[in-house]
Amino acid sequence: MEATEMKRVWAWVAAIVIIIAIPVSIMYVMQYGGHQYYAQVGELTRTETMRQSNGKVMGKAYVYDMIGYDKSGAARKFTVKSMAGVKFVKGHYVKVLWSRAKGVKSYERVSWQSIPKPAQKAINH
Repeated sequence: MEATEMKRVWAWVAAIVIIIAIPVSIMYVMQYGGHQYYAQVGELTRTETMRQSNGKVMGKAYVYDMIGYDKSGAARKFTVKSMAGVKFVKGHYVKVLWSRAKGVKSYERVSWQSIPKPAQKAINH
């Protein structure tokens, strides 16, 4: 194989890899990526009955409307639904993973000390 032909083959291989890698990367970020926000649990907004796809009742979900703050103190409003039967405690702090594609993806309780300082300042105002 000549050098120019070999370069052409490698160019095609590189193009195919890029064509495959870009959509896969975008799908990965949409599925698993997100932005972290920190919020203080407030009043319970409402409750909902959670059901399986076959209609069987799984339990009660607790729904909270929150304002979260990222590590730089920027705010975002979102709604967090707790798992069936798991109620948040007012005043506790949560870290929420949020994405534009999926909304709230996960949450976990955190300590005040683990919240970045700009988010702490925003929560206190």
